[in-house]
Amino acid sequence: MAQKTFFSTCVTLVRMIQKRASDVSDAPIQRISTESAYRSVIKALGRQLDSPRVLRHLMGVVENYRAKRKLGWSRPWNKYGLTTFQAFKLDPSADADLFARAKSLLDAIDDVPDDAREFVAELIADSDQLMGFVFLSEYEEDGAHYETATLSLGRHSTSSARHRDRFDIVLDAPVVELTVKPVARMRLYIDPYTPARKEPLYSATVGDPLPEQAVALFAMLARLSSEWAEDETKLWDHWTSKYVDYFGERQHEQEGSHFKPRQAQAGQR
Repeated sequence: MAQKTFFSTCVTLVRMIQKRASDVSDAPIQRISTESAYRSVIKALGRQLDSPRVLRHLMGVVENYRAKRKLGWSRPWNKYGLTTFQAFKLDPSADADLFARAKSLLDAIDDVPDDAREFVAELIADSDQLMGFVFLSEYEEDGAHYETATLSLGRHSTSSARHRDRFDIVLDAPVVELTVKPVARMRLYIDPYTPARKEPLYSATVGDPLPEQAVALFAMLARLSSEWAEDETKLWDHWTSKYVDYFGERQHEQEGSHFKPRQAQAGQR
């Protein structure tokens, strides 16, 4: 009897130790503070062996680490307060008109400093490195809601392959009582990567009146969103989108949307 009791106690202890070890190993990391930890988490994400809940948490931790260091593509204005429900990738040759419209719109803004204007001209001329996306989103700011189109241009930084030079035009159509109104505001972000500078080289919010070039660009993006909605060559797709908070389905039923209702969640096609 004593031997059986001892054996049962040992089994119980082993199970407790195994559970404790499992709990520790499953406890998601809360913060990344070193490059080695970042690479370890990236490797764990790449295996996709954890539960969706854990993967979403790990992606959030990675995004925080990347945002603070301007690693990769997205910037705070692509992440916070919004849900991107559709994303398209651009081709510098096939979509040259969009890139030209972006420069033309910037030329219409008087107070852009020369160094910011020169950077954008150089970026758009760099056809070998130029990359672009269109993001369609629901956006909330100070209790106000918008339907938003972002023309997002960039390239690998000339000083660091892990970082990106960026130029974004964000066009906001206000939503009033669940009805989408015409585009009424534009936000500009010119952000060549520089280690010593945390804020964009230039940013501005423009509206009332909105430049006609901005209204025309928004109309073009709305039209293209319909043409590209089922075009697999244009739809941006990456498995990580399923685990990023700022990608997902529309959050609100809205009348008069400028964009074709999407058929699948970004990153889940």
